[in-house]
Amino acid sequence: MHRLFTFGFALLACAGCVASEYDRDITDTLVDGDRLYISGTLNAQTFDEIQRHLERHPDLQTIVLEHIDGSIDDEVNLQTGLLIHEAGLDTFVPADGIIESGAVDLFCAGHNRIAERGARIGVHSWADEDGLEGGYVPRASAEHQIYLDYFNAVDCPVGFYWFTLAAAPADGMHYMSEAELLDYQVATELR
Repeated sequence: MHRLFTFGFALLACAGCVASEYDRDITDTLVDGDRLYISGTLNAQTFDEIQRHLERHPDLQTIVLEHIDGSIDDEVNLQTGLLIHEAGLDTFVPADGIIESGAVDLFCAGHNRIAERGARIGVHSWADEDGLEGGYVPRASAEHQIYLDYFNAVDCPVGFYWFTLAAAPADGMHYMSEAELLDYQVATELR
């Protein structure tokens, strides 16, 4: 009984740690003119922050993704991307910017997706809670549908999604070449 209680308490404590990481503000945002600068890690708070900025600054035109190491929750991140796309915003990565994983999904939400030469745009496969990577899930599986629907909704070719699954394992990172950015239409413009 004591062992079960200890395990249950430890599980609750651990769940609290995960929830706090999911909910705490680990994304930095700054509005400057018609640009919203974002850096950090994308999570549930990111959606709320961007929504607030859109309400307070209706003249926003561009989301500048500076240094983002990814996202904690793919579903919330894709909703954030849809918010950006539906607002008609462009996305931009400066020459010294580095975006990885879920941040690239957010970049794809822009109507115009501009990357400066030198920007590092990193992609990899997703993995589920059991460690099964997306590239090993049959293409016809429903697990892919949320991503396919997203890329269709933001006008980014779904071929890019399949590319990410093969480009690097979930614990790795592939930084896209300029040719890949253009071939997969991830960037609509390189400067």
